Amino acid sequence: MDVEKFPNLSKLLLDESFADAELSFSNGSARVLRSILAASCDYFYNFFYNKSRTVFIIDDISLADFRVYYKYLQESAEITETDIIALLNVQLVIKSNGLENKIYNFIKDEKNVAYIGILFEFTSKSVFENYHNLAKIVIGNNFDKLNEIHAFDSFNYVNLNDLFDQKFIKTKCQHAMLQIVTRWVDYDYKNRKNDWITLMTKLDFNRISSNTIKVYIRENPKISQVPELAQFYFDMLIDDKKHGY
Repeated sequence: MDVEKFPNLSKLLLDESFADAELSFSNGSARVLRSILAASCDYFYNFFYNKSRTVFIIDDISLADFRVYYKYLQESAEITETDIIALLNVQLVIKSNGLENKIYNFIKDEKNVAYIGILFEFTSKSVFENYHNLAKIVIGNNFDKLNEIHAFDSFNYVNLNDLFDQKFIKTKCQHAMLQIVTRWVDYDYKNRKNDWITLMTKLDFNRISSNTIKVYIRENPKISQVPELAQFYFDMLIDDKKHGY
């Protein structure tokens, strides 16, 4: 809503003396002004429409997430990184055009790039497909910056594998990709070492010099602990030797 036209909007939402309904959640309740909620999206408009009662049960939104949404309505401000996950959960239910645009703006805003990896992982569910795909584009456009802050180290395997498909990988520096995969494995070596070979075979080693590979092998002695990976590099070095590299 236009804050200039409604300068007391935040006061109305904060002052429970104006509240005319109570929303009951599984772990608590919140007193609200139903007209403001109804004006915010069709979901709440239909939820309250033609109902005279004052207590309403909401099963598909948590109290914590709703409070973030209600605060978002109060402030009429841009979404912050502390609120985005809760608002995504709410948006999944209410499907607000206004909130959707705000979420898209958050994802595209470069000042939020450090948070984009977390958002990419959170939106991996099919219901968030559009946000997930946009986050992937933003990651691609800010790849070097995200690599510098080690943003990919904590990704789970499924999400990392999803991000690093062949289309994505071929547009990136292969030496940088080599570093990322290695750091990712080292981040949780015990549970990730068996995925090392799968990720390595995705890289284009024709774009990585033989000397770089030799240095890499010397600097990563754990390669010998993964037989398939050790064989992979052994075969590569033999092939290079045959071709006189």
